[in-house]
Amino acid sequence: MNTIRPLFKDAIEEGCLSALFAGTSPRVVEDNLRGEYIYPPDEVTSSSNQAKDEELGGQLITLSDTLVKQVLV
Repeated sequence: MNTIRPLFKDAIEEGCLSALFAGTSPRVVEDNLRGEYIYPPDEVTSSSNQAKDEELGGQLITLSDTLVKQVLV
């Protein structure tokens, strides 16, 4: 775990806070938060242009699909 620890932004104990906020906070509905990044515990920021790029997203899905199939075969 110490080897990959530098790859994680937040402490492991805090890793679920943004997901809990997104799933339970009335603010998500009230502010119509869609396609935004949430930093723990509740800081909201806009997505990057790359995150909004549908072609790039399609390429990511294709690559992910290919890699998963290689591991499972």
